[in-house]
Parts: sequence; structure tokens; C-alpha cells
Amino acid sequence: RVYRSDSPTLTPMPQAVVPATASDPAAILYADTTAENGVTYYYQVTAVNKSGVESERSQKVSATPDVPPAAPENVQVVAGDKSATITWNPVTRLAPPDNREIIVTGRTLRSYRIYRTIAHTGVRTLVEDVPLTALAGQPKYEDRRAPTGVGLRYSVTATMLDANNGVLESDEGKPVDQTPVIVVRRLPAPTNLQGV
Repeated sequence: RVYRSDSPTLTPMPQAVVPATASDPAAILYADTTAENGVTYYYQVTAVNKSGVESERSQKVSATPDVPPAAPENVQVVAGDKSATITWNPVTRLAPPDNREIIVTGRTLRSYRIYRTIAHTGVRTLVEDVPLTALAGQPKYEDRRAPTGVGLRYSVTATMLDANNGVLESDEGKPVDQTPVIVVRRLPAPTNLQGV
């Protein structure tokens, strides 16, 4: 059971019941979708057995939801020789419906994250978390470790720090054309040709 309060002096009240399974992962995640941005919430968790007996409450922890950056737009991918080049428009605003200019909030972007998905398996990998300083003002990344001969899809997210120095990540920015790209390994040109 998850308990929540919006005051450090009040006892958190029941918020949600998270079902348990026979094969729970090492960490159980709960997303509080009713939380409001900018409000600090205080949470406690208990365990309940099949008979309904509830454990003592965990220590109280706090979290403050915040508005992430908007998703990168105009993402484009060009496959080349043993690499893929990804470009996108710089992110300057917060995510909708806020839409404020990030600079007005006193925050700055931290980085862009490049994700690669193998089309036929759906396996998604974080390729690189690219700091803004590494881009030199050019929103562009070359994936030189891309596997060759398979269909690949790329996406880009933007990140910035919240008030507690936690990382806020945007939704994915994806190419309009979702056709997978294929990186090839071109053969070198023949050398030492001799006439007969």
C-alpha cells in the first residue's frame, strides 16, 4: 500500500494499492499520476500479506514533480558507412501544456539522450547521453557503434535538472518517417590493379 501527504507534518493517507506477484522484481515501481507539478509530496509504503495483515510503514520519502523539457522535433536519421547521423531541432521550451521558454524558468538543458531500437527485436538501447557542451551548438550526433545490416530506429530526448537536482527527461522525439535505416559496411576500393 502506498500512502501520500502534501505536508511533512501530516500523516500520509492511503493513495494506492500495488498488487504483488509471485515473481516481483527486485524494485517495484509506482507512478503517482495524480500528483501536481511543483507540489512536494511525502510517501510511505507498507506490505500486506494474504490475510490482510499490514506491516509498519516505511520511512517517509519526498518527491516534487516538475515539468520536463519538450520533446525534440524534426528528428532526422541518415545511415552511412558504418555509422548513422542523427539531427534534430534544439529544445527551447518546456513540455505542453506549459510551453514556457526554458530560459524564463531559470533552468537550462542538461543533455540530449540518443536511443537506438533494433526494428525486428524491439530492443531499445541508450546510445549516448550527450552534454550540451559536447554539441557546440549543433544538435547532431553520429552513432559510430551502430550494428550493420539490420533495420534501426532512432529517437532523441532532452534532459534538464529539477529543483532537487534530479533528472527530468522529455518524451521521445522521433523521425516523421519511421522506416528503419540500415547501416552498411562498404567494401574498400580494389588496389594494385594491373593490366594484362
